[in-house]
Parts: sequence; C-alpha cells; structure tokens
Amino acid sequence: MEKKNEQYVIYPHNGNSEPINGLTPQDKLIYLAIRRYMNRETMESFPSYATITKDIGAAAKTIKKSVDNLVNEGYLNTRRDGKKIIYKFNNKKQFEPFSWEFLDKPDLTFTEKSYIVAAQQYMFKDNEEGKISYKNSELSKLINMTESTISRCNHSLERKGYLEGAAELIKKFQLRELDQLFIWKFKEQDERIDKNTEDIAEIKRKLAILIAENEKLKEKIKCSDTYII
Repeated sequence: MEKKNEQYVIYPHNGNSEPINGLTPQDKLIYLAIRRYMNRETMESFPSYATITKDIGAAAKTIKKSVDNLVNEGYLNTRRDGKKIIYKFNNKKQFEPFSWEFLDKPDLTFTEKSYIVAAQQYMFKDNEEGKISYKNSELSKLINMTESTISRCNHSLERKGYLEGAAELIKKFQLRELDQLFIWKFKEQDERIDKNTEDIAEIKRKLAILIAENEKLKEKIKCSDTYII
C-alpha cells in the first residue's frame, strides 16, 4: 500500500481550560487554511482569498470576517504588500495538528471540518478512536457552535463512516478514516516534552531550596564556631 505523505498544519490554543473567546470553529479552519502555506523560517504566508476558497469552500466575506477575528484574538497579524495580504503567525504553547489529507477530504463539508477542528482538543484517544464525552450542550459552550449544528454534524459524520454514537453521550470519531491517526503521535510526543519540562523545572526549584537551606546551615555553623572560640 502506498504510504501517505504525512504533512500537517497546527492550530495553537491555550489548553482545554481556555475561556470562551470570540473565535468560531469556522475561524479556526480558515486559520489552518492560511497557515498551511506558511514559510517556517519567516512564519508568514500569503495565500489569496481565491486559493483559500478553493481549498475549503469559504466565501470571501467569511474569510475576511475570520481574519479580523483571528487578528483581534492575537492569533496572527496582517500587512499588505501591494495586492497581497501577508499573514504573520504567533505561536502558543499547546496546539492541535491536522493532516493535509483531512483538510482535503472532498466528502466533508466546510461546517463539518470546522466542527472537527474545534472539537479535537476535547477528544481523548482510545486505540484508533477520538472520543468526546461532553453533552452537545456542554460542547456547544466550549467550541462556540450551536447545539443544532453539532447534532447535524454528528449524524452526517456517522452516515459517512467518520463517527459512531451520534445520539450517544460518548461520540467516537474514527481517526484512521479521518486521516488523523498519525497526528496523535505528535500530540503525545508534545505532551511528553511538556511533562519532562515541568519535571525538570520542579527539580530545579527543589534544588534551589536545598542550596539556600544549606547556605543558612553553613552560616549557623560558622556563627556557632565563632562564639565557642
């Protein structure tokens, strides 16, 4: 079987405890569509509205509104170079990766892709499934999408073979079918790096305390020796 080209693009976020902000799932998908063309050295890209529309099906008016929202929320900056709009990206600590194969799936609608992009950070991986255990009403508040739209997406994705349990509490997204399975390797690696970084920081903090206590003890011993003499 031919090996797929494992290319991906990331959407940065603050973690699952992030407060609700002004971004919609559509904004996040448009962010990915723009960042897909990013130069890794300059952290800039300049796809035209026509290119973005061709890639994900968003209308020019929707793209402009999403770009304004992304700028306001600090996810990117823009400047003009003649007729081109240059997008400059700002990285955050945590992120969700999405494969090019997922973004290019022709049988997924703009809204369905937007839903998955917004919901993925609330999934937990179980073998080849990404599971969400939130009620639609709870998820609606987390991702800024109406309950009715979430429900329609769930049932549509189930009919297409991308999800199981559309009417159940636990929704099971089929990661292999969504071409998102290999992506979790990067997520798990990133989480391990964060954990190691936190462990090292804690060790350094404890070491600093021990050094300070040792210095105090040495001062006490020195004072005691001086008094005895």
